[in-house]
Amino acid sequence: MEDRIHYLFRKYLNNTCNKAELEELFDLIEQAEPQSPLREKLIETLLEKNPPDSRDIKSPNRLKIVREPAVETTKNRRFTLGRFSVAAAVAGLVFGMAGWYYLQNRPANGAAPIAKSASPAVSKTTARSEYKYLLLPDSSQVWLNAESKLDFPANFGTNDRHVVLTGEAYFDVKHADKQPFIIHTAGVTTTVLGTAFNIKAYPGGEKIIVTVKRGKVKVDYGQKQLAVLVRGQEISIDTTQNLVHEKKLTARETETWHEGNLSYDDFALADVLSDLQRVYDARIRVGDPAIKRLRISTSFRREQGIEQALEILCRLTDKKLIKNNGEYILQ
Repeated sequence: MEDRIHYLFRKYLNNTCNKAELEELFDLIEQAEPQSPLREKLIETLLEKNPPDSRDIKSPNRLKIVREPAVETTKNRRFTLGRFSVAAAVAGLVFGMAGWYYLQNRPANGAAPIAKSASPAVSKTTARSEYKYLLLPDSSQVWLNAESKLDFPANFGTNDRHVVLTGEAYFDVKHADKQPFIIHTAGVTTTVLGTAFNIKAYPGGEKIIVTVKRGKVKVDYGQKQLAVLVRGQEISIDTTQNLVHEKKLTARETETWHEGNLSYDDFALADVLSDLQRVYDARIRVGDPAIKRLRISTSFRREQGIEQALEILCRLTDKKLIKNNGEYILQ
């Protein structure tokens, strides 16, 4: 089996897998134990192919495959996602491991593979409690949130403008009628011509969220179009329950993190705490792990600081806040 998966995975990296081979590859990966020689063989193959971009691929979540049921819609716009969208697989296999190779070769909505460019790859990252402003080659503006990464070419081609996001970023895209701007992140493809919007898709997070501040964007998940969003609309993709929720926002609710607003609507407490750790570079833990699953709806201003934000969460969860040796504890 190892020889077979090694062979299939090399075909995947070379963009020569047909549909049957691709499904066979994902089936074999699903069957592999996290510490098995088979998993190590994948890592070895990736390091051979992409040494500079593959240093972090041993994370246990990098090779998780998600198969999903067929689409079912309901009146409130909640529906299950596509049959084979491999959300975590794309986030890990493609973004974390194959990285820029994916950006150069991924088919867009079943179209021909993206042509390779002589333009070198650029990768910008942020640490915890760090934010960066980026001016892309086409004059599009990006605000990169804490603990995030954006990959893009030094010069865009004459057709599509493709970037890869891991984490969260606010985009203000330069309008170009014949040159769509396409963001790939955790299995979601967001396509725009010229608009301002936010995408949140942290590895390990429960939700992927696209919020439109201005203009119009098209959101695809796997091979399925989920929505076309206009100003003041948001789509939330729950990758754990295979649900999508679309809603209309007030003007205040469209204020994003880069304007100092930290907003959470029906989030697991664990994801809220992860966000606060990134934003404030803080260490937070809970005395009772069960409360991590509690659903939270709240908002903070970043300038309020970590302690006031945690005090609000304590009131919502009926817990006390304790600080010990620089660590915050919800007890």
